[in-house]
Amino acid sequence: MNNQLLYECSTKKRSAKATYKELFEPMKPTPVVKQKRAHFVKLRLTIPDEPKVSRWINFLFFLPISILFIRICLSFVKLEKYAGESIPISKQDMIRLLSVKGSAVHVKSNDGVVVDIKTI
Repeated sequence: MNNQLLYECSTKKRSAKATYKELFEPMKPTPVVKQKRAHFVKLRLTIPDEPKVSRWINFLFFLPISILFIRICLSFVKLEKYAGESIPISKQDMIRLLSVKGSAVHVKSNDGVVVDIKTI
């Protein structure tokens, strides 16, 4: 069918605009999927050189933390001075990422420290 349309356009039986409209139909807008909101954040930290400190921090964060508490803490943090250097994400993007249920962040540093953050 497309070859026939192109042939008709090349022989001037059909206008270029009509051929273009028929070949490339306007795309339908994709529906916006509403994500489920997260209510809690689960944090796990592993420090290979300090197993006692690692266990103590994991004990402190054994229960999930409320998103409300995380948002309040992020409101006091000033990320603007680090934005171009080491933190490639803005504060608003960080809050949006933490507010979606099921998102996970897994960070491994050069020292061997592993940080796992999951939203519930």
